[in-house]
Amino acid sequence: MPKATLFENLLKGHMKRAGIRFQAQFPVKYGKEWGTFTGRQRYLDFWLPGCRWAVEVDGGYHREIRQTLYDEARQELISRHIHPHRFVRLTNSQVAKGKNSPELTAFLAEAYDAQRLCDLVDFFVRDSFKKTRSR
Repeated sequence: MPKATLFENLLKGHMKRAGIRFQAQFPVKYGKEWGTFTGRQRYLDFWLPGCRWAVEVDGGYHREIRQTLYDEARQELISRHIHPHRFVRLTNSQVAKGKNSPELTAFLAEAYDAQRLCDLVDFFVRDSFKKTRSR
């Protein structure tokens, strides 16, 4: 498993303080075409299971064309295997600015709201399932 960067650790702290549930360095296995698993695996920086969001923190080298093309292909591959509702990319500078970053502040607010909404839907689905089973 890869080690978290300084900026990933900063984002981890921001998400914990915001009350967002997440899994850091979430493994995504791929290569399971036609029922066979080739053993390949990549790691997402963060997976938010409550709202099914994938989150990546990108350093400065992600602006290079070659790396951007690689990131797009990797994002497509990951999206085919875990089907996130949203794929979020934050830069190191956005994370470092903390509350002074409108992008980070918006992400934290939207992730928290999405998580609460999904929790609410899950609650009602479970509640209606219990009622139909008891009849």
